[in-house]
Amino acid sequence: MRAIVLLGALCVAALGCARTGVDGPRVQAPEDEPKARTAEDDLKALQGTWQIVSALDRGKPVPAEFTQRDEYEFRGNALVTHEYGQEKAPTPFTLDTTQSPRVMRLAKPEHWVVEAIYEIRGDTLRFAFVKSGHGRPTAFDVDPQGEIRSIVFKRKK
Repeated sequence: MRAIVLLGALCVAALGCARTGVDGPRVQAPEDEPKARTAEDDLKALQGTWQIVSALDRGKPVPAEFTQRDEYEFRGNALVTHEYGQEKAPTPFTLDTTQSPRVMRLAKPEHWVVEAIYEIRGDTLRFAFVKSGHGRPTAFDVDPQGEIRSIVFKRKK
């Protein structure tokens, strides 16, 4: 019985130290958690020029000759593609951060609408969409039999 009380006291002490940062890493309490990123935060994080570092189409790598020739610039609420150094017409987009994974809708109303999922982590952007433009993926996993394209971008410095 005495051993159980001693073990309980050690657990309480260890949790208190972890929470306060004494002799170990600080664990965030729920009230200390950072505010969730908004669509406005993500829009700001996307701004600038990005290059593809890897891409998968139906689970197979897309050759570098097709992925490394272009740059993609987020300029305000538009995505501008630079193909072989030539700037193409901007594609308007919107962000929906209420869904998980987060959703980006790219639209050229006279032509097409693509719903993609995305994730931003520092200077890395993961992006996935259904090649046919019908529907959107629910995860970044690529189904070899499906039509999901998955792309990883790095911010150009």
